[in-house]
Amino acid sequence: MRKSSRQIASPRPRSRNHTLASSAPPAVKIRTHDMLNPQERRFLEAAEMGDRPTLAACLEQIASPRPRSRNHTLASSAPPAVKIRTHDMLNPQERRFLEAAEMGDRPTLAACLEQIIEIRRNGENHCIEKILQKNILPLNVNAVDSMGRTAIEIAVDNENNEIVELLLQQENIHIGNALLCAIREGNLCVYRTVEMLVNHPSITKDMLGDGWAHYIESTEAASNEYSSDISPVILAAHLNQFEILQMLLSKDARIEKPHKHWCVCEVCDRERNTDSLHHSLKRINTYMALASPAWMSLTRFAHF
Repeated sequence: MRKSSRQIASPRPRSRNHTLASSAPPAVKIRTHDMLNPQERRFLEAAEMGDRPTLAACLEQIASPRPRSRNHTLASSAPPAVKIRTHDMLNPQERRFLEAAEMGDRPTLAACLEQIIEIRRNGENHCIEKILQKNILPLNVNAVDSMGRTAIEIAVDNENNEIVELLLQQENIHIGNALLCAIREGNLCVYRTVEMLVNHPSITKDMLGDGWAHYIESTEAASNEYSSDISPVILAAHLNQFEILQMLLSKDARIEKPHKHWCVCEVCDRERNTDSLHHSLKRINTYMALASPAWMSLTRFAHF
């Protein structure tokens, strides 16, 4: 017997349960509050309260995840971790200090630094007793804010030479990325800033060139924007900052020509085995600096 067109167009459902199952939306798995781990609870509570520093600290762990294992391939080639104190880890005195640097509040900044000046003048033991009596927490002049900037970097970004000059009077100040920030700006206003930073006793002529990477590693002041092989003189050459590059050359800053790519000396062999990508980028950045118009015009001949 031939089936009618009505029977073909409207097939018979297999079962009632099958019809309901096929039309129902897929189940959504919802994690309740008691199923969250402590870090997720802290993250959501910070979002609810509008606590930006805590939220930034939680997100920082996502941006910099921990390696899967100690012997993981990436862990072996990665550079040593830099210990950075995030904004929520700062004590109230350090937060006040960084906020004063951001706002250009020189009196407040000077008041924060008075503790360090007094230690230098009267000795550490005398000042520790005084600090404990007043319940004042110690101040780290190299503390960083939630963006990873120190007070001197903030002052350089704001082109506040008065604050920069005040901070440079501190003996244990780490200039680090502040010098690269000043060179990056490159206008006439920051020329004086670069001059002050370069003339600081902690900066030697070797640090302006090939010794920059060692200085960055020793002070744990790595740049968030540039790799350790980008020294002040290389950055100035890349950006064709003629005036700044001329000043650095007057301080005997030099760019050493890389070895041949087939070189098998101890230094090249170690760099290739440690991090071949960084070794190649270092060579490229150096050749770019040597080929820049600013470098070639300010030196007698191109170093090729």
